[in-house]
Amino acid sequence: MIEERDIIVAMRDGTRLAVDVYRPDAPGRYPVLYASALHNKDIQGPDIADILPPQPAHAPLWFGPIEAGDTRRFIASGYVHVIAQPRGSAKSEGHYGHEDTDHYDLIEWITQQSWSNGKVGMVGIGVRRRTMARRRAGTSGAESHLSVRRVQRVWRHVRLP
Repeated sequence: MIEERDIIVAMRDGTRLAVDVYRPDAPGRYPVLYASALHNKDIQGPDIADILPPQPAHAPLWFGPIEAGDTRRFIASGYVHVIAQPRGSAKSEGHYGHEDTDHYDLIEWITQQSWSNGKVGMVGIGVRRRTMARRRAGTSGAESHLSVRRVQRVWRHVRLP
């Protein structure tokens, strides 16, 4: 697995967000599973998950490394895993808010990377659920349509062993 940590990605307003990218150690373009949560991205990756025992969904630690998903499982299944730190928290600049446009901008950034095949699904709980619920509830405009369409295209195909 190739790990790239603390990559800085500029949003449309110039605010810079930190992301970690975990990808297969083989050339190619892969579908991407994207996670973003207020919990520090540095406790969402595979190294922290390795030292904690597996947690059932009702356990308090479920909000830790498992919130972003099982990176090693995603990579083994042929996905890139991107974990973003929202604005205004930890290593990302700005003040919390604008998560809808930030998700859009990050998905656009992801689709432009050499390791991405252009298909992006969102994984995790919390922010992702609220964001997708808002989009389904009638957020208008091309941004909402494009993000949801990209997410739906890959999400229908995610079938992990």
